[in-house]
Amino acid sequence: MHILAGKAGNLLNMADLASNAGISQPTCKSWLSILENSRIIYLLRPWFKNRTKRYVKSPKIYFTDTGLLAYLLKYSDSDTLMTSSIMGNIFENMVIMEFIKNKFNKRLHCDIFFYRDSNGVEVDLLIDEGTAISLYEIKAAKTIRPDMAKSFKSIVSQNGSREQAALRKYLLSFHENQLQLDNEVKALPWSDAMLIVS
Repeated sequence: MHILAGKAGNLLNMADLASNAGISQPTCKSWLSILENSRIIYLLRPWFKNRTKRYVKSPKIYFTDTGLLAYLLKYSDSDTLMTSSIMGNIFENMVIMEFIKNKFNKRLHCDIFFYRDSNGVEVDLLIDEGTAISLYEIKAAKTIRPDMAKSFKSIVSQNGSREQAALRKYLLSFHENQLQLDNEVKALPWSDAMLIVS
């Protein structure tokens, strides 16, 4: 679990994880299954138009309890955590798990993924509601800059007409106000994002 904590917010690499833990890949897969079924970790799948690809491509690892994640990484207080080099990963972990808890608590009919294309363009969170797709980039920052939303720029041309027609883009952060970054991207305080999906 300590090894997994260091990889929160990253793609799952089974071979690397097994090697670091000194176990075989089948054992690693079995232990991960136990942690996932016990709701200790959550494996977020990548979004693809081809549904089969969603299950064969590497997921990203998150901890359902961000407090447990901070404990495993030995952050004893918020000041140390806020200045750490992996604050971005921990903040991303927390926000994504809030979306997932929101989905299950409200029994929402949506699917939650991350977006990554063959060119390496990645967006932290994608929510597919069937008639609309919302993309969220998550930044552990209080100051907003337009370049924080640069990963959105090449996505429209990658998708089909259905996704283009109902594609919403948001930047989530510690910033306290809602801002329109450009014609397509809206910046929101991370806590406001829970009100969008309902």
